[in-house]
Amino acid sequence: MGFGHTNNFIRPGNIFRACPAAVLQQALDSGAYDRGVIVAEGFDYEIIDKAYAPYENLSLLVSLKSTGDIEKKVIGSVTECLKADYQFENDWTRLAEIFRKPSLQMISFTITEKGYGVAPHDLERGLTPVLAMGKVAALLFGGGVQSMVKVFSIVCLSSCYSGMFNGTGLLEGFRGGLNRLSKRILPFGSILLTSIITVMISCNQALAIMLPQQLCVDTEKDPETMASHLENTVVVIAPLIPWSIAGAVPLASVGAPTACILTACYLYLLPLWNYAAAIRRSVKK
Repeated sequence: MGFGHTNNFIRPGNIFRACPAAVLQQALDSGAYDRGVIVAEGFDYEIIDKAYAPYENLSLLVSLKSTGDIEKKVIGSVTECLKADYQFENDWTRLAEIFRKPSLQMISFTITEKGYGVAPHDLERGLTPVLAMGKVAALLFGGGVQSMVKVFSIVCLSSCYSGMFNGTGLLEGFRGGLNRLSKRILPFGSILLTSIITVMISCNQALAIMLPQQLCVDTEKDPETMASHLENTVVVIAPLIPWSIAGAVPLASVGAPTACILTACYLYLLPLWNYAAAIRRSVKK
């Protein structure tokens, strides 16, 4: 298993050292990347004791050329090696800590197809599993899920606002204004405008879907058409707002810059196309 506070690799054997670790080394040498990988071994712990720890996680990649030449390259892209087993308390605690880090973006495996098997009896062990998938599940339960608690709490809390606004009658005044506005810019345009504003204020997709539906319920009375309008507006607009969870969390997960939102052509072309189509239908009428 391998991590690198952005990456984690499981089963760091010969294939890993000769391929993924070597590719990462090239990226480090070229300056295209700036951090190494953390590896974890969940089966053959001698790999850590004999191949990594004595040599400060360095490996020697030897390539035999068809010309008879021998090419040697030191691979130093591994920053940390751990034993993925609860019996090794310090290593297991360290892995759980890594899984809790928001900076962990990828977990990779070099294991055979049997390693991906999930055995019911292993899952029944709870937090003391023996097989690879059981160990990953235990680490996710103890770390990966915890790292999402804040995001989950924000979504749940903000979703409560929808019922609060609706129950207190706070939205009544806005509904009348949006209904009048829809006669000038069409129902789709009214829903589109409402979607943009609610996403920018609520910062998450869940509340942003609920509020336009409640605000524009008098603007578009047909439930199926309303559902289609919401799908073509707020659902795709939410990821375009940099501070919205729908956009910020995926970008942070892969370490992508905010500017890449500009390349999400489908997300902004879809509502524009549908609005143009709505205008065209209105003109024909």
